[in-house]
Amino acid sequence: MKTYFADSQAFFAPQGKPPIFIPGEGPQLNLALLTSVPPFVNDPIEVIHAHQAFVGQVTRNNGVCIVRRKDDLANPLSSDIGVVLGLQHVPNKMTEGQLRALYNDGLRFGAIAYKGATAYGSGYAAEGGLTERGKWLIRQYDKLGITLDISYANEETAMDAFELIWSEGLECGVMASHSGCSAVYKHKRNISNEVLLRLSALDGYIGIPLITFLLHDAGSCCASLLKFMRHVEHAVHEMGPGKVGIGSDCPHVNMTLTAAKKNFERMLELVGNDEALGAYFPDRSVEAIHRGSALFELLERELRTTLNSSVANDILGRSFRHFLERSLPRV
Repeated sequence: MKTYFADSQAFFAPQGKPPIFIPGEGPQLNLALLTSVPPFVNDPIEVIHAHQAFVGQVTRNNGVCIVRRKDDLANPLSSDIGVVLGLQHVPNKMTEGQLRALYNDGLRFGAIAYKGATAYGSGYAAEGGLTERGKWLIRQYDKLGITLDISYANEETAMDAFELIWSEGLECGVMASHSGCSAVYKHKRNISNEVLLRLSALDGYIGIPLITFLLHDAGSCCASLLKFMRHVEHAVHEMGPGKVGIGSDCPHVNMTLTAAKKNFERMLELVGNDEALGAYFPDRSVEAIHRGSALFELLERELRTTLNSSVANDILGRSFRHFLERSLPRV
């Protein structure tokens, strides 16, 4: 039986490009979470328009269907790619009606903060916890059926969010779509054992990225996949089986090193590269750059060498699918 592949932070094209892939060279995925709007868009109306445009672009690809509810996971043909849509940043002045409009257009994942402080809470490069406005946002997520993604939130904000969900009995799903483990490599974007344990207690999920500067220092690039495995094994140890997957944060396209570097430099101009981010190139292993369309085949080889078959299947896709079965709305 063919392995089920799912990526909780994927790109169908180089970041910033329309999510259109060439037939026969498309992502070898069954399920993918895509960010529909760049995180530096701060106007709610612009976010809605950009999200709607993205939906139109991604569905131009043959064999792609938007996943909106639990039943959609069972409906696609085996050759189809199910796509769930999320935001890494929510503008400060977003209204309940605007959030509902995004939900009606397929949005199923939302963040609190991307990098700095927002009206809702603080990202990895800032200090401070969840605000009253942030509590409002999470309650809206719960009401609509939007899953909370804490990948970019700092620890105080994430822990405050967990406490709100726990104390008020909210049912919105919670996950870290693409974060490494700070116990393995200390980086402001990575999450602590305490956060991993709280995620597990809330029946959440974490996707481990392939981005080099989240996994290890610049001197270890030749062993990037081995470093990735250390984060996977640590997350499984802390959270238990069935709650850890892959959030590659990578484009599923083949690229030359020259093209990949140009794209890397272009993205840094847009999002910035401060001390907290510490980005460097290559931002993923050279093999993952050259063979991006076969990314999960590379990972399957590595995972099956190290882990037993059941755990490897969880990491490669089963964990993320099962998380969506728990967290997506029924209708």
